[in-house]
Amino acid sequence: KRLKTEEAKKLLREQSLSVSEICDKLGYSSIHNFTRAFKTVTGFSPTGYRKSILLLQSTSEKNS
Repeated sequence: KRLKTEEAKKLLREQSLSVSEICDKLGYSSIHNFTRAFKTVTGFSPTGYRKSILLLQSTSEKNS
């Protein structure tokens, strides 16, 4: 489960795939199962995780 979550985090940071595409790529049977597993490990929904990464990136760019 953790290995899949780490891969999901990497794919979410890359932003080239939708959450649904990441779910399929990692072999989850439904987006609901993927979201629940991801949130159990990280404390974030996949979308929430992606938004937090984008926010961190934009904040660090403004501070550089």
